[in-house]
Amino acid sequence: PFGSTPGGGYTGYAMAMDALGNCYTPTYNSSPWKIYKTTPAGITTELLTHSNMVIRSIVIDSTGDAYFFGALSGWSDLYKIEGTLTEGLSSSYSLYLDFGQVSTIGANYSPDALAIDREDNIYFRMNHAAVYKVVDATLGPIQNTSSAAISLVLAAGSGVSYLAFNSSN
Repeated sequence: PFGSTPGGGYTGYAMAMDALGNCYTPTYNSSPWKIYKTTPAGITTELLTHSNMVIRSIVIDSTGDAYFFGALSGWSDLYKIEGTLTEGLSSSYSLYLDFGQVSTIGANYSPDALAIDREDNIYFRMNHAAVYKVVDATLGPIQNTSSAAISLVLAAGSGVSYLAFNSSN
């Protein structure tokens, strides 16, 4: 129903849908890294391209803004793309939460999985072992896991795969 994949080199593993029915899918296999937009009519275009940033995972909140993890030289940060419910996403982004480039925070493409609940709280997976909630992005950069910007939700030890919420949270 959404048309074909954007190209032969496309290997995205995440997708988010906005209020207009557009699907946004980041690719992560090679530079330049992209976020594709596919309309309900099946038309696929590049929304965002970056030659140095690996783009991973994406979520969209109830106001139409999107958030994604981007990694430069192996260091991950959380970025925001402004959007609206009537126009969709813009093609520019800004740093939302800095993960500080500390060996146990933001390194080796971790954190990486994102989820958002119905109250627009953002959650992420860290090192495949724990889930954190973004409490206040203005309190970054995050230098350790006890940062006031984030709150531990689940400490599993290992084996946390991906995150998702249903409409009831």
